Amino acid sequence: MASLLGCTKQMAIFFTGDNGIDGRELWVSDGTTQGTKMVKEINLGPDPYGSGDIWGNNPDKTNIIIVGEFQNRLYFTANDGIHGREMWMSDGTEIGTKLLKDINPSQTSEPVGMEGIVYNNKYYFTANDGVHGMELWATDGTTVGTHMVKDVNLQGDSSPLHFYEFNGRLYFSAFDSSGRELWVSDGTSLGTKMFANMNQDTAGYKGSDPQMFLEYHDKLYFNSSPTYPYSNQFFYIDGNDSNVNEIVLNIGVNWIPWERYVFHDKIFFSGFNADFGAEPYFTNDGFVTSQLIADIDTFMISPLSGQTQSSSPSHHFEFQDYLIFKARDRLGGGRQLWVYDDSNDTLQPLIPFSKHQIYNSANNFGSDFGVIVSGSSCFLVGEYDSSGVELWRMYDSTAVGIEENEANFSSNLKVYPNPNTGNSITLELNEIFEGTIQIEMLDFSGKSVRSMKYENTVNQTIQIPTKGLKQGVYFIKVSSKNYEETVKFVKL
Repeated sequence: MASLLGCTKQMAIFFTGDNGIDGRELWVSDGTTQGTKMVKEINLGPDPYGSGDIWGNNPDKTNIIIVGEFQNRLYFTANDGIHGREMWMSDGTEIGTKLLKDINPSQTSEPVGMEGIVYNNKYYFTANDGVHGMELWATDGTTVGTHMVKDVNLQGDSSPLHFYEFNGRLYFSAFDSSGRELWVSDGTSLGTKMFANMNQDTAGYKGSDPQMFLEYHDKLYFNSSPTYPYSNQFFYIDGNDSNVNEIVLNIGVNWIPWERYVFHDKIFFSGFNADFGAEPYFTNDGFVTSQLIADIDTFMISPLSGQTQSSSPSHHFEFQDYLIFKARDRLGGGRQLWVYDDSNDTLQPLIPFSKHQIYNSANNFGSDFGVIVSGSSCFLVGEYDSSGVELWRMYDSTAVGIEENEANFSSNLKVYPNPNTGNSITLELNEIFEGTIQIEMLDFSGKSVRSMKYENTVNQTIQIPTKGLKQGVYFIKVSSKNYEETVKFVKL
C-alpha cells in the first residue's frame, strides 16, 4: 500500500512504502519506474511492528507523518530509533534527508506538522521541547533557526492548532487559562497574543474552540462555540476590523461546518436538510442564500418519510477547472470521487459506475494525504483495480478519469483501455523505441505469458491479445536497443 505525502518543485512525489526488507520508509518518484526509489533508510533494520501508515496507526519503526513543503524540501516527522519522533526534511536525495533539530533531547518532541503553515518565510508548527510543553515553534530551515516562538500556556500545553494566514497575520487556536481561544501572531513573541476570548463563562466550560478558518471576500470565516452546552456558531473577522462578528445563517439549509471550499468565487460546502441529508451545496452571496448541487445518495431511509441518506461530501480539491470531492452513493459505487463542472452545472462520478468497479474506490482517499495537483497531472491514492490501495495519476481533463497507476506515468509508453475487459489491449509507443522491439507480458508473479517482436515506426500502436488471460494484474515490458520500460494493466 502506498501513502502519498507531498511533492517538491522538481516534480518529485514523496510517499511511504515498504519493500518487504527495510520496513516502511520514505520513497520518492519522478513518475517513472526507474525514478521510483527509497530515499533513505531512516531507521535501520527491519520493521518489528509490521506496516504502519501516515496517520500513525499500527506504528511502524520510522512512523513517517507528513508536515508539508517549505523551501523546496519536504518536511516530515520521523523516528530514527535514536532521537525519538522529531522534525526531518528531505530534498529527495539520501544525503539531503536529515534531522532538522533534536528539539527534545531527552525524549521526543512529537512535532505536529499536519497543522503547520508557511508564514513570512518560516514554517510554523507545534512541538514539545520537554520543558515548556506543546507550544508554537518556527523554523527557517536550519538547526539554529528552529526555535520556540512563545510559551503561550505557562501552566502546561497550549497545543496551537488550525493555523491560517489572513491580512498579514497568523491566526490559530491555542489553550491557556481561558481555555482554547482565538490567537494571532506576527511571528514574534511580543506580537503573539490572544485575539478574542469568546467564551467568558468563568463558572462553566472554558474556551470557544475556534476552527475551520476560510478566507472569502476579504473576510476570515470560522466556527466557534462561545456558549455551553456545545453550540457551534459561525463568525467572521473583517480585514479592517479587530472585532469578531457573528453570522446568522439564513441559507435554507443547516450548516455542516467542517467541509467547505472556495472555487470560482463560490463557497462549496456540505449542507444538511431533513429531506436529503448531507449533500453538496454552494453559496455565492456571503451565505445569504444557497443552492443544492445534487442529491447524490438517493437511498431511502424510510419510504414513508421520503428522506434519503447522506452522501457526506468531503475532501474538495480543484483540478483543471473542475471541482472534485469525495461522496458516498449507496446505490452506485459507494465512496467515490465526484467531478463538478460549474460552467454547465453538471456532476458525475470520476469513474463511471459499472459492474467492474471497485466499491468504495475512494474510501482511503483524503485531500490532506491523498492528492497532489502538479501541472497537468493529479496524483492520488485510491483503489481502482484489484491491486489494492495504490498511487494513481489523473491527467485527462477532456474525459475525466484515471488511466494509469503507480509509477507508470511516462509519455513514452501508454496502454489502454486499462482496466481491460476485452480480447486485446492497445500499446502506444513513441519514437524513443527504435529498431526491433521485444514485448513481453508477465503475470503478477513474474511469469511470462506472452512474448512477441515488432519493428517500430514513429508513434506506433500495437494490439496485444488478452483473450484467455485470467483476471488479475499484468505487466507489459517493452525493450529496444536503447530503451526499456514497463507498464501495468488489469484484466477484468
